[in-house]
Amino acid sequence: MISRFMQRKFVGLIALLAIALVAAGCGADATATPTATSPAQATATPTGPTDDAYINDLYQKALAEGGELNIMMDSSIYDDLFNGAFADLFPGIQVNIEVASTPERPTKVIAQYQGNNVTTDMVNSSAGVAASLIDRGYLLGADEVDWTALGYEGDYLQGNGHNPIFYDFVYAHTYNTDEFSASDFPTDLSGFLDPKWKGKLAVDNFLYFFGMGFVGMSEGEEGAKLLTKQLLDDAEATLSSSYRDLVNAKEKPVALFSSVDRTLVEQRKGNNVDYFFTGTHGVARISLPILTDAPHPNTAQLMLWWLASPEGQQGIFDTAAVARTGPSQNNPVQTAIDASGTNVVYESSENFQERARIANAVRSFALGQ
Repeated sequence: MISRFMQRKFVGLIALLAIALVAAGCGADATATPTATSPAQATATPTGPTDDAYINDLYQKALAEGGELNIMMDSSIYDDLFNGAFADLFPGIQVNIEVASTPERPTKVIAQYQGNNVTTDMVNSSAGVAASLIDRGYLLGADEVDWTALGYEGDYLQGNGHNPIFYDFVYAHTYNTDEFSASDFPTDLSGFLDPKWKGKLAVDNFLYFFGMGFVGMSEGEEGAKLLTKQLLDDAEATLSSSYRDLVNAKEKPVALFSSVDRTLVEQRKGNNVDYFFTGTHGVARISLPILTDAPHPNTAQLMLWWLASPEGQQGIFDTAAVARTGPSQNNPVQTAIDASGTNVVYESSENFQERARIANAVRSFALGQ
């Protein structure tokens, strides 16, 4: 039996052959140029998988690039989605995911450039990861990509036009619903210094300090440093990368500075958990920028368009419980933020370095390092 991927490849090759025949009949070069065509240039009647002539033109160029896309991410969780719903809409395209941790991704990309062998098209990035690549000139910018046509503008395009935001990491606190209800919790973090919470809290080795970095930006660095240390020392919060297991097992029924998506994923696994917000919480913006020497730049743009579409956003929420947030969004994550009435601090190109600086200062103060 022919595999689904081989069927897509066959359909894609037929589409590419048809394009080549038409071009040959007109005396034109059948090779697609791996650069974006402006919407104004794509004025023909839409013909293709979408009702957008510009996107259909990108699809034809993606096939001409070889029908392949290489993405470096922190997880392979999107493999079935990309090679399912995305590839069903755009037959003939295979998406390959290379898994690399946050510290590894910029190192691997830099090594590819230094070796003159760039094989990655897109790299899943936090603001910090992207900044290290922008500084080296490794990411396509606003002069090279029509981001608006792909669905990225305003708050959803960071890094001076280099970072297209496809979802947000929303900090929140997780709790075991067998032990507590949402009404049991204080509205301010300092409320957890009450002796009744002593020994019941867990915090992640990384998220705790970076979550407090957002608090420090809004409420003051010195206060955030002191509170961070008090929660560890006086409230005896357990510092552990396995905090979700501790919450699920009721050993530490409350985890401060987890996230909405991580809590929802645990719910989907059947664990009795939920999330809540206190006075200030942060939102880190996650992007999927395109490398300047990407071998499949048009295919990368096609992926970004799909990720920003309603179908793409629903797909990543169904897969990983993530979504874009902000006043213009209508999804369960944004609904929860609106209902909380809390102070939301959004990460941006202007403040991410300050957030990171405060987070590191908070960590050093709290741990005595």
